[in-house]
Parts: sequence; C-alpha cells; structure tokens
Amino acid sequence: MTWIRYGYFLRLPSGIPVPSGYDFGLTEDSFKPGSSKGVRNGKEAIVLAVVKGDAATRKGFDVLVLLEERDPGAPGSQAPAVNATLRVLLGETGKPATPETIQTEWKAKNKRAVALWNSVHLRPLQETFHEFLIEIPLKGTLGEEWYKGEIAKAERDHHVVVQWLHAFREEGRKHKPEEHKPGEVYGAPATGSTTELLALAHDLYMLLKVNRLPERLIERLRNYQEFQGARYEIAVAAAFVKSGFDIEWIDHRAGPHPEFIARNLRTGEKLAVETKSRRRPGALHHPGDLPPEEELRADVDRLYREALRQDPGVVPFAIFLDVNLPPNNTALEEAAKWQQEIVGRWQNDAQQVSLLGFTNFGWHHLKDKPNELRTPEFLLAVPHQAARPLHTPETFVCLKIILDSYGVAPNEY
Repeated sequence: MTWIRYGYFLRLPSGIPVPSGYDFGLTEDSFKPGSSKGVRNGKEAIVLAVVKGDAATRKGFDVLVLLEERDPGAPGSQAPAVNATLRVLLGETGKPATPETIQTEWKAKNKRAVALWNSVHLRPLQETFHEFLIEIPLKGTLGEEWYKGEIAKAERDHHVVVQWLHAFREEGRKHKPEEHKPGEVYGAPATGSTTELLALAHDLYMLLKVNRLPERLIERLRNYQEFQGARYEIAVAAAFVKSGFDIEWIDHRAGPHPEFIARNLRTGEKLAVETKSRRRPGALHHPGDLPPEEELRADVDRLYREALRQDPGVVPFAIFLDVNLPPNNTALEEAAKWQQEIVGRWQNDAQQVSLLGFTNFGWHHLKDKPNELRTPEFLLAVPHQAARPLHTPETFVCLKIILDSYGVAPNEY
C-alpha cells in the first residue's frame, strides 16, 4: 500500500499562503476545488485549488491543497486572486518588474548617454556606474550651489551626505593600486559611510527613472533636521519602484495624508504608504551620544501611533518604520536583537494597516568602519485582520525580494 502525502496551505485575506499541516491519503483524488474540509471554530475550510505532479513534489508533497477559511455560505475568492496565491506558493511570481535602464555608448565622442525621466546625460565612457550614481542622481539632485556651500564650511559642520562623499573619496585613495593607470577600475571594501552613500544615490536613481522628485522633498534632504525622515521616505519609495510600482508624491498638507501613493503598473493595485524613522542621539544630525548597546530598544511604538493618523482610509494602507540602530553583529543566520524584540512583543491590532514593515538601515552608525555583513535587516508582515487587505500576494513577495538585497547598487553598465 502506498500512502499519498497531502500538504495543506491556507490562503490568508492578504493572499499570502501559509502552511497549515499535512496528512496522508490512499489516492490523489481526495479533494476537488469547491469541496469542504469541514467547519471549525465557526469557519468553514473550502478547497480553492489542488496541485499534483512535479509542482507538488518540489514542495515536498504528493498533493498540495490550497484552502480558504470563510463563514459558512459566504462567497469565496475570485479565480484571479486564487491564481496569484498559487503563483506565490509555487514560486512562479518571477522577478520584480524593475524599471528598464536606458543607456547607450557613443564611442565616437567617448561618451555614454543615460536617460533619466525626461533628461539625457552625456557621461565619460571611463566613468563607472557608481561614479555616475554619485555625480548625477545624488549631487545633481542636491545641486551644485548647495554642494559648494557645504564644502566651504568647516569639516565638523558638513552635511552628513558631504561626510559620506569625503569618506568615499578617501577609501578610493587609500585602496588605489600603486601602479594604477588612468581608466583602470579597482575596488575598495565597503564601509558604513560608503554603503549609505551608494544606497542613497541608487535610490535617487531609481526614483528619477519614473518621475521627478518634488522640490519639497529635495529641500528636506538638504536640511540637517529633516534629512533623516526624507532619506527614509526615499528608501521606501525606491523599494516600491524596484518592485514595479509608480509613485505619486503627496504634496498637499491639509488633513491626514501619507507620504505617497504607490501604484502597481501591472496589476493596478494602489497603496497609501507612510514612513517614520526613529531618531537616535549622535546619528544623522541628531545631537548627543548613542547610549550603550544594552540600553537600546526597538522603541518605535510612538512612531507607529503617529503613522496610523496619516491613513487616508480609501486604499490599502502600508506603514514602514526604521528602528535606526547599529547593524547586527551576530551570525548571518541569527535574528538581530531588535528583530527578536519586535517579534516578541509587537501587537498590531489596527485593522486599518494592510502592510507593516520594520527596517534597520543603520549602516551610518559604522561610519568609516568596515561594513562586513552588509545584510539588510527587516521584518515584513501582512496583518490578517486588515479591513483593506492587499489585492495580491505578489506585492508582499516582490517587496521582500527587493529588501533582501537593499544596500547593494548593482552595476548597470
């Protein structure tokens, strides 16, 4: 007698499939779409889909059964939504639809033409992609006049971006080979400052691919006190762009408003997104000294409550909170202390939240120390009780893929 191994997955209201157990049967035909697995705690488990063959085997089962819990007699999910969950379950969602790079070499003029939104930039062929990111998306956004004004100040008064630029040049000088020839490319180990610099430059590059940046946001970047909040807003917006979304910045200040509206160019789904970054003494122009590590906490509860007040109440609402702590120095497979703290005590009881992200983009705490791990730290959750759930699980999956590699500016030349 051969037993058939059944694996059960539950489709959450957000569309995300989660394991819900397994058992054994005598045939592969125990269930069909639409059949009931019974009522438990007032909810009926309805079979949405049955998967057999290689697709099920790759997940470790003979048969996969996708279920949905609903009130007895209530209507179920529509076929497109079920298919989206199956693609996630079977790993068939593909890569996020990152905006295309438009650039070409003009060898006769020793130039490279790079298009950003409605502008074309002619750059030297010898320039590396990272150098381009710094010169055009970063320095070009902040402006030559602002930059000259900053470098004219005493070094201790420099804006943090100017400090990162100085660190980038120093690392390049320090690691330049003795027999280096003009035009030869060489590398240098990443530090906290250089990681922060290139991450910001790449985020600006991605946003400039799809739209102009609001002048108000640029002014906040230039401002010492507002830089931290603006920088985090840009980081989250860029993650959405890398996941295939367009960005509609919210400029008006009347009434509750998120930072921006993200719209998926493929599915049409819209999310209102609010971002908050925890201020810490001694970091990103905030005065004081950072307390000892044992005293630091992932204390972003107040920021969360403030973010809730920005919900426009008409589309799914996403909140992203950065804990702004020194990077994890434990083994790669271990959760950071702040992640353990969040998982252990966080209770999200606000039905208005459709997507909740906690991040720690804290490489600036390392300054010129080597950034050996470079691993982005984040937690991404889809609350089960959301009143306005995500329309498709692919939003969650694509964002997770992008955040897994945050802090790396891949070469596009």
